[in-house]
Amino acid sequence: MMADTNMIWIAANRSGNSVSAQRRVTFALLATVLAKKNYNIDTERVYLSGFSGGGRIASEIAPAYPQLFNGAIYHCGVNFWNEAPTNLELVRNNRFVFITGSEDFNRRETRRIFGAYQKAGVDKVTLIDVTHMGHSLSAVADLRQAV
Repeated sequence: MMADTNMIWIAANRSGNSVSAQRRVTFALLATVLAKKNYNIDTERVYLSGFSGGGRIASEIAPAYPQLFNGAIYHCGVNFWNEAPTNLELVRNNRFVFITGSEDFNRRETRRIFGAYQKAGVDKVTLIDVTHMGHSLSAVADLRQAV
C-alpha cells in the first residue's frame, strides 16, 4: 500500500504503552526530522498515526504541532485536547481520520471525540466505523480509505 500511495511509513521500535508518553512524543517528532534528512519529503503530506495507546499519543501530538503534521489517523484510541491548541486555525485546516469498530471497547469514546472535533470547527474529519471489528488493526481496505 505504501508504494501505491507514494508514502513512507516510519515506526519506532520498542515504543508501546509501557514506554513513557514523553519518550513516544519525542520519537514521533524526531522521525519527521530524520526522514527529511534522508528523503525528499513533501511537507504538505506529513501525517501521524497510532493504534490504541499510540492513537492517544498521536492525538496529543497532531493538534499540538499542526505546522509539522497535516493530520492524523487515530486507530482505536484517541484523546481530545485539554486546552484548545495554540494554533487552532492550523488544526482546522488539517485532516483527521478516526477508525473504530462496532466491537471496539473505545468505540463510544472515539465517536464522542470525533464529534468534539467537529464541534471545534475541524471540518476535515472522517469516521470509519467497521462492523464486527473489535479493538484491533483494521483491514487494508479500511486503511486505504483512511489514507
